[in-house]
Amino acid sequence: MEVNWFVNSACNLPCGFCFRDMNVDEEDTKQMVQLVNYMADNGVTKVTIGGGEPLLRKNFRSIKIQKHFYKPSCKWHFIKKEN
Repeated sequence: MEVNWFVNSACNLPCGFCFRDMNVDEEDTKQMVQLVNYMADNGVTKVTIGGGEPLLRKNFRSIKIQKHFYKPSCKWHFIKKEN
């Protein structure tokens, strides 16, 4: 199973084609860590991170997605690690 996960709506670019909602509240970090663990435990094999600009989320690294998934390229795709 693959997941497209929008971690925020903040962005520093005014792209006319963007479909994000500027008024979406971000989940707190604890909830996002719980979701990463849930995805890892329930058959998710690939996670694509999006949003606005994911790195504008102040605590993006605290989500710890790389605990369960690895990033094979420069894109925002993460693949499930084998145990």
